Amino acid sequence: MKQKLFIYETLRHRNIQKEALGHTKTESRAVLPGWSEVFIGKGKDAYPTLIPSHSVGSNGNVKGDIILIDQDDLKKLDKWEDHYRRIKVATSAGEAWTFVYTKPRDR
Repeated sequence: MKQKLFIYETLRHRNIQKEALGHTKTESRAVLPGWSEVFIGKGKDAYPTLIPSHSVGSNGNVKGDIILIDQDDLKKLDKWEDHYRRIKVATSAGEAWTFVYTKPRDR
């Protein structure tokens, strides 16, 4: 069964999708209301993430895309996005998964 995934920042790039999944996905535009996009870290160590807008004093909306994704691709992204965890969010296209930064896993 295909599920919706809200993608923003790097996963919107086809070359990154190809690297992470082995193929690209067709996207449709979506907005994630009540969230803001921020970068954690600096320079090459900066990671994009989403935080609730109220925590930065904003009424933010994040523009992104929705892709339909199967369980195998979700597992690939769970592994590939090893600094992130997957959460459910309410987008303009309905409920979807997305990834938010946590911290690097110990290797």
